Amino acid sequence: MIDLHIHSTFSDGKDFPEDMVRAAIAMGLQTVALCEHVRQTTGWFPEYIREVQRLKQKYKKIIRVYSAIEVKVVDLAGNIDTRPEFFVADIVYAAVHRVPLGKGEFCSGQEDRKTLKSNWLSCLRAAILHNDHVTALAHLFLPAIQYGLEINKSDIQNLAQLVASSEKAVEISLKYGHPAQDQFFYLLAGKVPFTIGSDSHSVQEMLERKQALEIAWKKWGRFCECRIDRAGSG
Repeated sequence: MIDLHIHSTFSDGKDFPEDMVRAAIAMGLQTVALCEHVRQTTGWFPEYIREVQRLKQKYKKIIRVYSAIEVKVVDLAGNIDTRPEFFVADIVYAAVHRVPLGKGEFCSGQEDRKTLKSNWLSCLRAAILHNDHVTALAHLFLPAIQYGLEINKSDIQNLAQLVASSEKAVEISLKYGHPAQDQFFYLLAGKVPFTIGSDSHSVQEMLERKQALEIAWKKWGRFCECRIDRAGSG
């Protein structure tokens, strides 16, 4: 099994990186990615990479450890809040946490659902097409969950075609599930790499999501054969 999205104390997690890796080993995982939120103002990135490299070497005979960053899409043009030197991470996740309105503003949730949906899909499309260094998409349906957006069959098909054309990996999120998710992944199965991420911020959350991880791995694991290795060294 794999979990390619766990947060440590480097960003907003509660437990140290090594504690998270040890928990992954205890759970029987073969691969884990420490995934930290970064912004242009992040100053601890070099220390983070050194720590992941140390853990890679220390546990290389037991588990594969990846470095990952989660970067926010910040506008309708698909720009991401990060710096080029951060792209040395093994996995670069792009994520829409807040739907942009334009001119540096974000949706409050009070806007009409048609506007929210249109802006979400527009910024997502731009982010996917215009960021070559992004290797994976994190919790893609999060805004739909946050704002209660209706996702129809056509939306799912268009999203799947877009992701397939980009060849970026896409995350099966154990934290942010959506009714449209299964159909979306069925359309993409075998066309792009899948990752599975618990989005855990503590060892306790990892343990709480272990059953969900096992179910997701049983269902989708054969499509998660870490073609992600194109993004990093072992």
